[in-house]
Amino acid sequence: MPDCIASLLINIGMKKSRMVKVRRNCLTGSGKSNMCHHNVTSLVSVYRGHRVVGFIPTPEVRNNTRGWTFHGHSVWLTPEGKMVDVTAHNFTSEDQQWFIPFLIDDAYSTFIKNLFVRDDAKTCITYYPHIDPEEYDETHHLCRNLSWKDLFEFSDIETELDIIDIIKQTEFNTPSKHSGLHWKDIFEKQGIRYKSTLLQRVNNT
Repeated sequence: MPDCIASLLINIGMKKSRMVKVRRNCLTGSGKSNMCHHNVTSLVSVYRGHRVVGFIPTPEVRNNTRGWTFHGHSVWLTPEGKMVDVTAHNFTSEDQQWFIPFLIDDAYSTFIKNLFVRDDAKTCITYYPHIDPEEYDETHHLCRNLSWKDLFEFSDIETELDIIDIIKQTEFNTPSKHSGLHWKDIFEKQGIRYKSTLLQRVNNT
């Protein structure tokens, strides 16, 4: 990564990336692709822990321009204090991947955007990811004016009914090794065990 992009990240609070374990071949390592925020919110509601929102850094070429994309992503901070990725098994064969933690948001009250930064770190683009590239709602920025708040939108804290709806949309493809139950059976049996409204910046120095 160019030094100028690294400096930009420090300026907006992305101070430190870390390697996060990619879970696979278990219930909490079989979350549906493109549903990372739902997957983690569901696990927090049933098994506790925290939802950590941040970014996966990836070098990319976008519209014939070289740069880095920082993909908005959620990982699970388990009750044991381990940060693990429950969705990345869909798009990487590696056992670990780089992740930049930014917020703890158990209440599902933030909407995170992707960030594309040109290699010269002069201009950048924020956008919500969609399957159809024509649906991208892009905002262009001068990097020197970029704030971390440009990467998020904040909404009201989700109600319990909202969380239940999120859980019902969530899919984990592998049954529990402990009970043999599938995700929907586990939720029907246990329901929501934990509801948190915690929203805070990650200590990422």
